Amino acid sequence: MDVYEIQLEGKVLEIGGGQRPLFHPNIDAQNLPTVDIVHDLEKFPYPFSDEEFDGILGMYIIEHISWRKVKQFIRELYRLLKPGGKVILLTANLLEQCRRIMHYGVNESTVEMLFGSQEFEPSHLGCHKCGFSPAYAEDLFKEAGFKVRIIAPMPDVYYKDIPLYPACKTDMIIEGMKI
Repeated sequence: MDVYEIQLEGKVLEIGGGQRPLFHPNIDAQNLPTVDIVHDLEKFPYPFSDEEFDGILGMYIIEHISWRKVKQFIRELYRLLKPGGKVILLTANLLEQCRRIMHYGVNESTVEMLFGSQEFEPSHLGCHKCGFSPAYAEDLFKEAGFKVRIIAPMPDVYYKDIPLYPACKTDMIIEGMKI
């Protein structure tokens, strides 16, 4: 697979879209003009009804959820989706990141890859709080009830023919369908 096209239709929730959401509503912990609902993403439930959305998108957000709360986060995504709904998450592949560190050593580039850019205010929003391998992600999403497809390494990511992210060996895509 050389290209991955984000395909979500109907009512779509974007989680952590920050300054450049593709979908609305956009729920985020940051209080920005582009954020529709400001909410601590580690506080559940989110302010939406059960089975309200046909799709959910989260680009580089799940790794910012505490590893202690990530199972709740995934269950919350499941609660919000209608039957047949799909969640798409782009995230780091911790297993591949560790391989890269073993190969290249610890340096500014590999430290940022592992711990995040830490560019947001408050500063804890930019920190990675958990990590996934394809197998671990698949287990967590299956446990929550999803039918899961993991795409790793991540190919070029597009939305409506617009390039969003270049292919990255240390990243992956998690697709979950509520069945």
